[in-house]
Amino acid sequence: MNGLALRISRGSDSKSKKSIGFSPVNISISSFKTSDKYHELFQKFADATSTDEQLPILRKIVDLYRDAIDTDIIKFMVVVFLQAEAKHPLKCFIARHVTKNSNLQEPFTSVLASQISTRISVEPTHYKEYEDVVSKVATCIENFNAGVAAVRIVEIELGTYLMNCLDFCVDLLLSESKTLSPTEKNEIFTLSHITLRLLLHIVQKANDESLSELIPLFIIIELCIKDLMMHNDVPMDTKSVCGILFISMYIVKNGPDSWLQVLNPSTCNDSLLGLLEAEASQLCLYSALITVVSVDKLEAVYVKGDPAILSLLSKILEIGERSSLESTVILGVARTVHQMSKCLQKITVRSTGLKIVDSLVTFAWSHLDHYMDSVRHLTAQMLATVVNYCAKLDREGDDSALCKLLSALKSLDTSRRSYYVSVSCLVSEVGAGRVLHTWPTLIQDVLGALSSQHIQASATVCLESLVSSDARSCGTEELQARWLRPVLEHAARSDPDCTVINILENLLVTAVKLDRGLIRYIIPYIKQSHENTSKPMDLKCVLMLLSVTRKSGASDSLPLSGGDGSDEWRGVIGYEVLRRAAIDAVDEAVCDAKLYIRDIDARWHGSTNDSTVYHNSFLRARLDNNKIDGHLLGDSAYPFGRYMMTPFLNPVTNAEKLYNEAQIKTRNTVERTFGVWKRRFACLSQQLRLKLDHTLAVIVATAVLHNIALQQNDTVMADSAPEDEVNVTESIQPPITSEGNRFCQLLLEQYFRLVKFFFHKYLEVHNGNTK
Repeated sequence: MNGLALRISRGSDSKSKKSIGFSPVNISISSFKTSDKYHELFQKFADATSTDEQLPILRKIVDLYRDAIDTDIIKFMVVVFLQAEAKHPLKCFIARHVTKNSNLQEPFTSVLASQISTRISVEPTHYKEYEDVVSKVATCIENFNAGVAAVRIVEIELGTYLMNCLDFCVDLLLSESKTLSPTEKNEIFTLSHITLRLLLHIVQKANDESLSELIPLFIIIELCIKDLMMHNDVPMDTKSVCGILFISMYIVKNGPDSWLQVLNPSTCNDSLLGLLEAEASQLCLYSALITVVSVDKLEAVYVKGDPAILSLLSKILEIGERSSLESTVILGVARTVHQMSKCLQKITVRSTGLKIVDSLVTFAWSHLDHYMDSVRHLTAQMLATVVNYCAKLDREGDDSALCKLLSALKSLDTSRRSYYVSVSCLVSEVGAGRVLHTWPTLIQDVLGALSSQHIQASATVCLESLVSSDARSCGTEELQARWLRPVLEHAARSDPDCTVINILENLLVTAVKLDRGLIRYIIPYIKQSHENTSKPMDLKCVLMLLSVTRKSGASDSLPLSGGDGSDEWRGVIGYEVLRRAAIDAVDEAVCDAKLYIRDIDARWHGSTNDSTVYHNSFLRARLDNNKIDGHLLGDSAYPFGRYMMTPFLNPVTNAEKLYNEAQIKTRNTVERTFGVWKRRFACLSQQLRLKLDHTLAVIVATAVLHNIALQQNDTVMADSAPEDEVNVTESIQPPITSEGNRFCQLLLEQYFRLVKFFFHKYLEVHNGNTK
């Protein structure tokens, strides 16, 4: 829900929004009896067509105010304030100006209260009329003392109006004679939410005298709250406000300790008992207790032998277990549990706090892997609060909670995301040193998880938090033993793909940046690897360490090469090894029908598959963000997607065969482009005997020169080679995404279910085979 921030609809307003993003404020100046000096400015403000034009005029009008005699200016400011939507620049300007000028506050408050009273004296006949008034009044209490004071003046009258508004909304929702559209329902839910917020504000701010006048309204308001909480379509946020308002009114009517009846249904009255029948309304009432009742009271008062806060938490978790499959309920439980975790810092009895920790940690283990992102996020925040509390106890000399948490974490399944999220929380609070001391093999365990796609992101974040914390607290030698050696052993042993190599590389870059002494261990490893680079994995390790040296800035301290005759780069690694790395590279190029190279990526090692290069390319990013209009043709190494068209493995229908034939013939342009490119620049067909720094630049430079040559009509024939017969089947079926599947089916339906004769004629014309 939007809370009190509701954009006002102006119907058929001819004024347009400008760059500032808000519509100009519409007012009628006929109600102002002004002198000529004011009338001209008021009329100019009303005629302005944008907020940008109205703001300087409003400043001039406000500057004219001298004392309380200038009632027209005060009234004008109030009317503009009420008419402007929430967060509108004009509304914000007036609120700031009134707040800064004490001589304005009292007259502004008085006129604002009068304007509110005038607006709520009219009985609406449609919910839109209620919406217009309620939304304007709601903006008065948003961090604006003069607005709060004005509402306070008319609180009894306003409370009655809001009660009628709430009753009107409920009648519409429950009416069987009229079916509401989804849009109308959402608008009524929003109106109900704002009305409940305003009623809650009035109840919380009213004094004893005002409360005695408001209590008669509670009966109808409670009935409306019950109907809203029992309605299945009402958003959970609105039900939560219902719960807070109900508990607040219940305490006003029945005494300061009457909230205990919520935890002991046998002692409550019928109105409360009815709300405790449904899970959602029950949860809202429990959540309301955490907001309305202070932590001191929840801890000090006992229910059936336990502190009320423990009884409350137990009931909330029971609802979560019973309704684990209901998304709205479990989201509400996660929010409530997160809210309760914030109470830990205010708990004075340590045994009570430890019991709360036990319950919250149990909830966290089972919900950090929940299918709803919001539940996972709330649970992670709650766990961070719990770890923070355990760390606080540890600093105070009680390490029992932290040790228990570490022990429980060790028993978790390492294939679950919750394991790595929990480790990250622990490291951020107590530091990597404490965690690794208790858990010596943790780094190796998390490194092994990088190969699992579903937990790779969580494991990466965990490793990043570990290395950042550890590099700041331990010595260089210890850092080398904990990080450099395990990372290299993992890279050499597990044969990781390019993504994992990049993760490992970034970890070492972070470590070197935080401890420059680590480079003293990296350089010898690179030098010792000269004679053992026959294995591709060893070569990857060397190149990874070279990249770490350069990215971390450590290469700046290395000596420059000794002239043109030097056989080593900066005295670290032989150029022969780097040439081998350059040969063992893969280039991805995209060309068009005229043999122009439209995109090229030459950053990857030769062992990297084509799909990985494509997924990590800037071209893919531009296509994802709709920066390029068109489609790509690729072979079976690429996934079939919305803009990547690849062949079928086993075409069955005639349309699929026609598609394969057209796709493969058209894709032949790529091979011709490479042939012309290599024929034009013979160095591409041989080993590039250059330094690694220059190799990639040469590849890209020749691609640019190739395009320039085509523009100058400098034609070069490709190496003559017999053109392969078109094979309408491919040996490997490319993976097809769900979006790609929809596009593929649409393509076959609209373009390839044609008469084969016409399609072949099209291919002949397209390939220039006709006279």
